[in-house]
Amino acid sequence: MPDGYYKDIYSIDYKKLKKQGIKYLLFDFDNTIIEMNKYSYTKKHDELFKTLKKDFNIAIISNTINKQKIEDFTKKCGIEYILLALKPLKRGFKKVIKENKLKSEEICMIGDQLITDIYGAKRMHIKAILVDRINNEELPLTRLNRKIEKRILKKLYRDYNFKKGVYYD
Repeated sequence: MPDGYYKDIYSIDYKKLKKQGIKYLLFDFDNTIIEMNKYSYTKKHDELFKTLKKDFNIAIISNTINKQKIEDFTKKCGIEYILLALKPLKRGFKKVIKENKLKSEEICMIGDQLITDIYGAKRMHIKAILVDRINNEELPLTRLNRKIEKRILKKLYRDYNFKKGVYYD
């Protein structure tokens, strides 16, 4: 179950996260920050990350192996990245914790997938925020994950009254 659910990364109450002791933000990349297969860095991205860097350390944690697309983006906004994180495995999350000498409760993961982003973070006792995916274009493995996610969403609705499109924090 996500700790929060927002329409997009621009709708998140980051001030509230800071008050909760969050020091480090982890963002998924494809369909969380940018559209799948569209790697443009926008003024809106620039404004968001400049603002967030005043209060948080930030990194992109992605399952992609395409170093160039993430490197181009992260250079422009001056944030770190972790490639081939293998979410929901613990590997990428452990790397962030170890390299930055953090406690799990000081980190928040923000992503568009329940199985990789939210479940991966929760396995490490990291706060997890779900956002709607930007568009429907996805890799074949992600499409499979979305089918599994539909079943999980039914259970979350039954057990917690969680419903896609009904945002909360």
